Amino acid sequence: MLSRSSDSPAAEAAAAGRERMGVEIDAEVKAYFAKHSTEAAPSEHFPLMEVPGYNVEEKIATAEVFYQAEKGYADDDAIQLGKALAVMKPPTFKQLYLTKNSIGDKGAIGLAAGLKELESMETIHLADNQIGDEGMAALADAIKHLGCCTLVFTRNTFGDAGAAALAKVLADPDNFENLEWLYLNECNISDAGAEAIAEAMLTGCKEIVRLGLQDNKIGDKGAAALAAAINKGAIAQTGEFFYFQGNPLSEAGKKKIAYACKGKIRIHLGWPPPMGALEPEDWDR
Repeated sequence: MLSRSSDSPAAEAAAAGRERMGVEIDAEVKAYFAKHSTEAAPSEHFPLMEVPGYNVEEKIATAEVFYQAEKGYADDDAIQLGKALAVMKPPTFKQLYLTKNSIGDKGAIGLAAGLKELESMETIHLADNQIGDEGMAALADAIKHLGCCTLVFTRNTFGDAGAAALAKVLADPDNFENLEWLYLNECNISDAGAEAIAEAMLTGCKEIVRLGLQDNKIGDKGAAALAAAINKGAIAQTGEFFYFQGNPLSEAGKKKIAYACKGKIRIHLGWPPPMGALEPEDWDR
């Protein structure tokens, strides 16, 4: 597919809009726009059909959903996207999907700088990247005010330090007021990170419906901390599903957290997964 040329109608319209708003875009951000924008082109499989073009600048400025999953984003691409967001401050920008790219800490920090300038968001989906502890800490602080309903950080490289940084922000009830779905599965979180999240759940996360911590490195100590928090009322009012399978728990650890969740939250510790139609006594053990 071809890069969208600088004199295409969409690019000209975007440039005119920038001029009206007095927004200055630097050369690196313009290069990012060109790199990830495409012209409309005939379909490879259906020649009589045309695949629509995708103008990155136009999407950032006017769309609600910005979808760039599996687009080869590395750190510099995320940094330039962050710069664009910081300058343009798009009012309609609500959902961000950068799944299955190669964004690491530097990119996450650059992206965070842009997200921090926005007023509200609904969904941030950054699964399958290479975001470590520093990147997770930067993102957590940057997005705490946005009112997101869904956060997905599945399959990144952060561990306990990143989880603790997120937990510190989650603990404040004034942050993440609308957060319902939080996925931190398949990362490198162990007992210390789980304990920090458990502590945060006692004061924040009051609207959580689904919490995913499955396939981490959380053992009995972390499970006990989470169970204790749930016994004290954490996420018990709104919680629906708690995914915790694939962690290195003993049978005693599984029983402790299953008992804490029983009658409150459908806990997933193995197979079959908990289903909404099941009666409480049939929930996953």
